[in-house]
Amino acid sequence: MFASTAVSQARALADILNNNQSATSSATNTLHGRQATHEEELATLNSGKTILSNEELAAWNKNGVGKNPRILVATERTDPAFHSKEIIDIINGVKGVTNRKYTQITKEEYDALPNGQRWYKQATKQYFRVDVTNLSSSDFAGLYIITKHDGLPMRDILATKIPKLIHFSITGLGGTTYEPGVMKPNDLLDRIGDYIKQGLDPDMITVRIDPIVPGVTTPSMIENIVKRASELGIKRIRFSIMDAYGNTVRKMNALGYSFD
Repeated sequence: MFASTAVSQARALADILNNNQSATSSATNTLHGRQATHEEELATLNSGKTILSNEELAAWNKNGVGKNPRILVATERTDPAFHSKEIIDIINGVKGVTNRKYTQITKEEYDALPNGQRWYKQATKQYFRVDVTNLSSSDFAGLYIITKHDGLPMRDILATKIPKLIHFSITGLGGTTYEPGVMKPNDLLDRIGDYIKQGLDPDMITVRIDPIVPGVTTPSMIENIVKRASELGIKRIRFSIMDAYGNTVRKMNALGYSFD
C-alpha cells in the first residue's frame, strides 16, 4: 500500500517539475529559490526545536532517547563519511563538541565584549553575542547522519553503539555528470539492504530524494528509488527540490544546466 501511494505521489511531483510548473512538497523543509534571510538564519541557529519529524522521534523513543533529545548532527554541510574518525572520537568521548548560540545585541554591547564572544555580520551590519558551551558524548542522546556513501568509514560509524537515525540521500543522479563520485542509486540501495540484513533497523532509515533537479530528474528515477526503498522495509521518504543558491547556480551552470 505504501509503495503504491508513494510512487503515485512521486510520479505526480516529477511530472509537475518536468512541465516547469510550480510545485511545493509537504516533505520539503527548505527555502525554495532564495537565500535565507538573516532572521531565518538566526532562528535556525538558536532554535531549540528538533530538525526531525515527530514520526522519527517516535521511532527513536523506543531506544529510550526521550521526547526532546540533544542530537549530534553529522553533518548537513558535508558527508560524514569524510569525517568518520572525528565523529567516532566524539561518540567515544575522545573529543568534545563546541556549541555556539548567537544573540543579536546593540553595538554598545558588542564593543564591551572580548573577541571570541562577539560576531559582526558584515552583510546585514548586525551585532551578535556568541555564547559557547562545550559538550561531551554523554550530552547526546542520539546521532543523526545524512550521507550519500556506503563504504568502510560509514560502516564504522554505523557500528557505534549510540542510537542513530540515518538519512541516505539518493537523487537518482549518482554516476552521472551531476554526481560523478556517488554510487548509482541501485548500487547504494543494494548496500543499504546489506546493512539491514546485518541488523540496521529500517525504522531508523529515511531515504531522501534530495534534490530533485527540474528537467533532469525523471519520474522513473523517483519511482525506482521509492519502490526499492519500500521493498527494503523503509517507510520514510523525503522529497526536496533544488534551491537556486548562488553556489548551486554557479556549479550547475558550469555543468551546462540552465535555470531559465
